[in-house]
Amino acid sequence: MSNRRTSRVRDYRQPIRPNIGVIVFLFIFIYIMIYVLRFFYADHVAIYEVIKSSISENNEFKGIIYRNEEVIEAKEAGYITYYATGSTRVAKGDLVFSIDEGANNTKSLKKNNGKIDIKDSAYETIADEVEYYRTNYSDAKFGDTYTFHNDINNMILELNTDALYSNIEEVIKDTGVKNIVIEKAKTTGLISHSTDGLEDITERDISTELFKSKKYNYETNITGELVEKDAPVYKIVNSDEWNIAIKLSKNQYKKLKDKDTIGVSFIKNNLSTVADIKVINNGGDRFAILTLSDYLINFIDDRFVNIQLAFNTATGLKIPNTSIVEKDFYVVPKKCFTQGGNSDSLGLIVKEYKKNGAVKSKFTETDIYAEEDDKYFVDKRLFELGTTVSIPGEKDTYSLNNVDTLQGVYCVNKGYCEFKNIVVKYSSDEYTIVEENSDIRLPIAKYDHIVLDATKDIEDKIIF
Repeated sequence: MSNRRTSRVRDYRQPIRPNIGVIVFLFIFIYIMIYVLRFFYADHVAIYEVIKSSISENNEFKGIIYRNEEVIEAKEAGYITYYATGSTRVAKGDLVFSIDEGANNTKSLKKNNGKIDIKDSAYETIADEVEYYRTNYSDAKFGDTYTFHNDINNMILELNTDALYSNIEEVIKDTGVKNIVIEKAKTTGLISHSTDGLEDITERDISTELFKSKKYNYETNITGELVEKDAPVYKIVNSDEWNIAIKLSKNQYKKLKDKDTIGVSFIKNNLSTVADIKVINNGGDRFAILTLSDYLINFIDDRFVNIQLAFNTATGLKIPNTSIVEKDFYVVPKKCFTQGGNSDSLGLIVKEYKKNGAVKSKFTETDIYAEEDDKYFVDKRLFELGTTVSIPGEKDTYSLNNVDTLQGVYCVNKGYCEFKNIVVKYSSDEYTIVEENSDIRLPIAKYDHIVLDATKDIEDKIIF
């Protein structure tokens, strides 16, 4: 029999004891992660300072210009000489141009007309034109360079010619030069040396096809050019009133049909003015006719013009749309309000019914957030739905059941959120213009007020 002993020694396993330090660390870590995640997914509150500003809804249009203009044609063929500069005003009887049928007549006139004397004001006119072009130049309008080049050349030629022919009629008489036709202005007005074939259009002619008219043929004449008989040599506009026609969409028509005036900005030279406006319907299409009395001379050579119209313009306190919230209020007749306590503040007398049948009246001061006809809007949180209030001077009572909604913002000037009713004047996609002033009981916001930008109800949240 074996003498081996069976071993009874076993390994001792110590019980698992929690590590308090690890548990605390894990708890703090999880808490921080939850807080961080809540921060990223929560709605954040931003604070804005309200300032006075304005919002305009601008729409850009291509317009066609029409005015009271008359085209003057050459009575004879020959070389034309202008004595009146383009884009200037002439009086009835002023010398405008002459047609020289002879090749040597112009040289004879120059030779016999003495010393040329051009005034300093003429040079200043040229300098102003160059400076205007330099200031308004952009690569997008490079095509205007050719027009500018022609205008300067024409201006220099005309100023020089004006000096040469200041007494042309006497010189012709003294030299015996023949075959020169002189043309004087028949009426007073603004003249242009350019024509385009659309000088006779009126309101009745406004149509969609006119905006892409094949009749449009812009031509301009300069001194020294050969012109044919009956060819147009200049046009004269004898009224300061002019018109711009624009085509409207259905939505634009609705916005403009009740307007009498509107702000107009010219993209070409950043000029702005106010025009009378009316809408018409020609051939099933909608158009607006703008009537102006300013800046005619700036567009005397133009037929088409790009403009912006200020459809809606409002000035007031500018707030972001994300700050606007809606809140429910009790709508209570004004006759239910009275003054109580030690102040002149308005409030309601609430009737409290005890279990033993006793009735107790309690005055509760209320802030007035808005008024509408014979009613006030009061904070819904002050009273439970169905609360009964007394009507001063009457035996009847009124039950608070009528609830309505107001738009407003939360002001934080006092360190906590305070709802302020707003009166909207105009809204865009991002901002709203509200009225600056309201009833003395209904302060909206002054220049130093702050509004909260938030996406949910944040009433009574303290801003540190």
